[in-house]
Amino acid sequence: MPKLSPTTYFTPTFVKRYYIAEKLTGVFVDPLIEQSGILNPSPHPRVILDNACGLGIVSSHLNRTLEEEVKKQWTLTCGDVTEMMVEHTKLRIEKEGWVGAEARVVDAQCTGLEGGKYTNVFTAFAFMMLPDARAAMKECFRILQPGGVLATSTWKISTWIVLIKEAIDTMPGGLKFPNMKEFLGMHNEGWDDESFVKERFEEEGFQDVKVTTVVRETSLTISEFMEISQGVISIVIGAFWTPEQREQHEANALVVVREYLEEKFGADGVVRMEPVAVIAAGRKP
Repeated sequence: MPKLSPTTYFTPTFVKRYYIAEKLTGVFVDPLIEQSGILNPSPHPRVILDNACGLGIVSSHLNRTLEEEVKKQWTLTCGDVTEMMVEHTKLRIEKEGWVGAEARVVDAQCTGLEGGKYTNVFTAFAFMMLPDARAAMKECFRILQPGGVLATSTWKISTWIVLIKEAIDTMPGGLKFPNMKEFLGMHNEGWDDESFVKERFEEEGFQDVKVTTVVRETSLTISEFMEISQGVISIVIGAFWTPEQREQHEANALVVVREYLEEKFGADGVVRMEPVAVIAAGRKP
């Protein structure tokens, strides 16, 4: 199975379109926050890391969800390895008026952050993409205070990948496009499995580990779907197709996907999806 680095995707064009991807990931933020226990009252100020933050969707939800008294005392750090993401998050901090918040470049696998500092670390849809997820998990454990909580979300089924595969499978020539498990395996295997996730938390030393599978409904217009898909389609085709297959068929791939969606959902239709995520949380003793 060919392997891909997550940074392969992070072109300036992709980052500009990332707000569309939040329609897919954003529906899982509330269950992530709820499972973390951060909504429960605490006598201590919250020190939060939004790890591999993307454009700060988790922090945005926290800012809207937590009580004003909590936010007056909290410290919120949004960290991402991609500088473009960080710059967009800084704009979001200003636009939405987050108090006590900063955005900075942070590599989840080697954060350089102070140990034993954070009460809560959120890592949304990152562990299944990271080249060294074990190192990232160790970092989360290291930087948490005793009693601090790590909460994660990872993909089990991302319907948009399923739909792209269905479309590509209609093309002639036996062209390969990975199924969901194969696609995840191009990055980091295991994080779509509840028992694997629980074992990883417990191996690192987390206690009271809770893992649930969550299904949510979401939708994109066909144009939005195509905007966020074209870069991924090109990268995956580059990994799976021979040079001859690419020469013959790559130019037609996006047309085929759009036509498939229009036939399935209508030319001006809405692509309705039911993605599935694994949500987990564990406490550092």
